[in-house]
Amino acid sequence: RVGLRQQPRFERYAANVALLAADVLTPVNFKSAMDGDFKNEWTVAIVNELESHHTLHTWDEVIIPLKTPIIPTKYVFKVKPQLDGTIDRYKARLVTQGFRQIPGLHFDETYSPALRYDSLRLLLAHAAYMRKPADSHWQVCSADVTSAYLNAEVPDSEQLHLGLPPHFQSTLTAPAGFKVALRCRRAINGLKQAGRLWW
Repeated sequence: RVGLRQQPRFERYAANVALLAADVLTPVNFKSAMDGDFKNEWTVAIVNELESHHTLHTWDEVIIPLKTPIIPTKYVFKVKPQLDGTIDRYKARLVTQGFRQIPGLHFDETYSPALRYDSLRLLLAHAAYMRKPADSHWQVCSADVTSAYLNAEVPDSEQLHLGLPPHFQSTLTAPAGFKVALRCRRAINGLKQAGRLWW
């Protein structure tokens, strides 16, 4: 075979091995995601996250005075594995830095009820005991809500202004003495009151 280059043994081996999710280093911030080897994958994940926020109308772009306190945002990156350990998808979730929220200004109440496992076990045991073959009143069902917090609306009385996330293209230009921010319309992960609003 003239003109064909023999593929090195290591390259032949590496071509047959799938990349595992555990082999990918999860970036800790936006800069490390854009500087890493998987920049394109993380960029697609960020664009998908911003599109989902746009579809759900999570915020409105507003112009506010420079001294108005805002809640910064950041991305949390995660590689989602399949059952065999290979990569299913790259996930970027936009979250707020809730620890920077000011009590009385950004939130009043944060309590949200939670289910104790003892109560759940009692309910499941009672359903199993009471269920008869012809009776459908005691069937146990479960549900998972995708982006659950984003389905909770922030009341108009709470003026939450978020900082612009990295890789976000604003359509507004702020004049001198003002800045562009996002007025939060739906609860976002990281807000102290997100669980209460979802409840």
